[in-house]
Amino acid sequence: MMQVPNIEHLEVVLQGACAVDEWRQAHPAERLQLSGCTTMRGAVFDGYNLSRAVLDGADLRGCSFRGTDLSECWMRRADLRGADLTRAIVHRANLAGADMRDADFSAAQMYRCVMRDAQVNDGTRFTGAHVAKVVWPDAIADGVGGISTIGWG
Repeated sequence: MMQVPNIEHLEVVLQGACAVDEWRQAHPAERLQLSGCTTMRGAVFDGYNLSRAVLDGADLRGCSFRGTDLSECWMRRADLRGADLTRAIVHRANLAGADMRDADFSAAQMYRCVMRDAQVNDGTRFTGAHVAKVVWPDAIADGVGGISTIGWG
């Protein structure tokens, strides 16, 4: 079954961080539904509160999420190739099966994340990340992605 984003939610996100904050106040129980979105490639979401957003299967290649709150996000099978998640808050997020090749998680805060079956390569960076209770892809267990530079916190 093909995943389709909620067009109204996409419009809110593309209006900026303040629009997202206003939407959250008006709809506190809802999740931003952006599954399967193909129009956000390369977008800048620095400092946004995208916690609890559903981004399953979304094309997020080259996006910037610097300092973004991605807590409790569902990003299963999302394409995060080359994305910048420096200083992002990625608590309790599900990135199972995501393509994270060349993504930068430097200084990210990662707690109870699921990254099972995610794709990584030597360009996937976790330098200075604060990590605890993360389910890693097998490739990271084999030393890919600078795992030796991760700070366990």
